[in-house]
Amino acid sequence: MLAAWLAADAVRAFILAQELTLDAVEIAGTLALIGAAMFVLLRPAPFAQDVRASSVVIAVAAALVPIALQLLSAPSARSASFLLFVQASAVAILTLSIVYLGRNFSLVPQYRWMVASGPYAVVRHPMYGSYLLFDGALALASMSWATGALWLAEAALLLLRAQREEKLLESSEPAYRTYLARVRYRFVPFVV
Repeated sequence: MLAAWLAADAVRAFILAQELTLDAVEIAGTLALIGAAMFVLLRPAPFAQDVRASSVVIAVAAALVPIALQLLSAPSARSASFLLFVQASAVAILTLSIVYLGRNFSLVPQYRWMVASGPYAVVRHPMYGSYLLFDGALALASMSWATGALWLAEAALLLLRAQREEKLLESSEPAYRTYLARVRYRFVPFVV
């Protein structure tokens, strides 16, 4: 089901990119989502997972907010060089995170094995950081209260999601406590 969702999101992003004549950043993001869908199809069963209703709601809501942000943002305002640079950086971080996470990708908190290399050696949740960078650029480009509020809601949801994942990993993997001590920041180095 998660693979189908990711594939559908990739198709939606690709169609939107073509309709709005957007640049390679959106197409690269689409390809990253397709890669994530492929990893999901090949992943083994988790050793532990958090499937409480509240965890599922948080994960699904965090996944839906970017869709609303994309629909509310004004396409013409998204061409600013700095914002495109931020979005391109976010897509690069997202792609690298997906590659390092590999078959460990999931929507709800799950434990298969610990990933502590690549971007995960710098921050604990680089993928979430990439979402916040990309969507923050969307919100900034539209310059509206609605997109700003959605971005803040996404940040809060991703924080809750990260906390639940960390709790599950800490109870499932003894080495995770050492990782937490070594990698202090969740989303952005030296910030959060």
